[in-house]
Amino acid sequence: MEGNDPARIIIGVLDKIELPRLSRPPVPPDAPATKDLVEWGIAKFAYSLLAHMRTVLRGTLLLADAGIEPAAVVLVRHLYEWNMQTCYVYETFKTHLDASDLGTAWKFFLRASGGNNWVKDHGTKYVPEFPGEDVEPSIRIKHSVKAYKEQRAQQYGTQNVDDEYSYLSERSHPNGFCLEPYLRVEFPEVSFVEPRSKRIPGVLHACMLEWSMTQINLLGLAREQIVRASLVAMIKEIAGQHVDS
Repeated sequence: MEGNDPARIIIGVLDKIELPRLSRPPVPPDAPATKDLVEWGIAKFAYSLLAHMRTVLRGTLLLADAGIEPAAVVLVRHLYEWNMQTCYVYETFKTHLDASDLGTAWKFFLRASGGNNWVKDHGTKYVPEFPGEDVEPSIRIKHSVKAYKEQRAQQYGTQNVDDEYSYLSERSHPNGFCLEPYLRVEFPEVSFVEPRSKRIPGVLHACMLEWSMTQINLLGLAREQIVRASLVAMIKEIAGQHVDS
């Protein structure tokens, strides 16, 4: 991979971002949600998400550089799923805020930022006194996929989400597709090799670009300016290099 590929530029910028501390507005837990509180929640979610995405992207590129393509593809799938989920989260927050439904927006924040099916279903097995019924469920991936497909269709008039996601899933799940890189068939013999390739799916670049732009919009809902400005500058840099090339 070249140093000016979008994923390289993105990780270079994300790694330099210092996420500011966020002070929760003084709204009691049992009081109705305010606009400031919801915006704080969106910023909290967006900052946490950025921290996670840059960590996984960094690991993906390290694996790719080491030629460990099978492991890199698994992480690309993870980034792709988070890209879809970010789309769903942004669209849901925007819908609630456009309707001035702060209560529902806050409830959605609690689910998006704290949903945990494992803790909800299995937590009391390990900590009997843990109130598992109070834990929000995770967002189902099918909702994220649906929102992402709709967004792609609106923006581009078509979408290849099923093709892209299925390819990454097949490369990540236990099946014959995963085993092919280890085989060298010279009929009638089969030998076994250790695949070494620095190739990773090109969808990684498009995925991270889309995520970055959705992240900019998400931070816009929170009226956040510091991190958002860095991401906007990053997109302009990538666009400028593309035009120059």
